[in-house]
Amino acid sequence: MEEHRSGSRPAARRLSPTGNRRGTATFDFGIRRFFVTGCGSAPGVAEAVVRALSATGSLVALVWDDIAAGRRLAQTASARHYPYADSRAGDAREAFAAEGPVDADIEVSPGSVVVRTPSGTSRVTASDPSAFAGRVGEAVVYVLLPLSQGRIAEIVISNS
Repeated sequence: MEEHRSGSRPAARRLSPTGNRRGTATFDFGIRRFFVTGCGSAPGVAEAVVRALSATGSLVALVWDDIAAGRRLAQTASARHYPYADSRAGDAREAFAAEGPVDADIEVSPGSVVVRTPSGTSRVTASDPSAFAGRVGEAVVYVLLPLSQGRIAEIVISNS
């Protein structure tokens, strides 16, 4: 009772009606299926993309011929690993697509990520490569949002 008389109360947490902090947007991403190639050419970028897509609850398959690294990423990100070279990515995609339609093909390279969906192709690049791996996952998820698909041709990540 004493705290009510003195007038000092802990500050109320300000949450949105959905229970999120202020300034946070929530989108229904749905369970979707993504196929990621080029992981060996840019491991840091591939890891960021796979983790970001897996965090949405989507099913993610990745092709990486480095068995240990691919398995480690797949296990920690709840993804599926196909231990093939990129030259055999078509075989892995066929196997993944046999279980259900693939919503997007994502090709990772050191300086860019190309996202191919039925509604079009988008590219995520960086003006500063040092900033790329840290923020590319979020940009790829943004490109794949239902409201964004087919409307964004390119996102350029910069340090500014």
